[in-house]
Amino acid sequence: MAIMDEKRRLQQFYMRTVLTVGLIWGGFLLVQLLVFAITPGSQGTLLDTLAVVINCLTVGPASLLAFWHRRAACVWLVADGTFIAATTTRFTLRAHTYDWPLILGVLLSIALAICLLVMEARRWPGALARD
Repeated sequence: MAIMDEKRRLQQFYMRTVLTVGLIWGGFLLVQLLVFAITPGSQGTLLDTLAVVINCLTVGPASLLAFWHRRAACVWLVADGTFIAATTTRFTLRAHTYDWPLILGVLLSIALAICLLVMEARRWPGALARD
């Protein structure tokens, strides 16, 4: 049984930290979805609403999945990040307004996807790896 060296243990710590942030962000998004559901009226189209709902329902489960299957979670989060970024850009251009909380939330979802993608590309150890 090989002992994990210090660099790999630090990488594993960072992986766990990123995934924990993803779980916390996913939990916040679920609460945001509840608020979104009970708030009357929306400036967005059906596609914009669908993108917000998909993003809220994606980040937490994908972060949890990444503990065991990082590659699948990367694909899932990159697809979600691309979709939510495209619809947010479209909404911003159409409405001629900057919804900064929405934009920052989208950027955080994209940053999570990019972090996992870089960690996967560099073949960092999994969050639950033993050696």
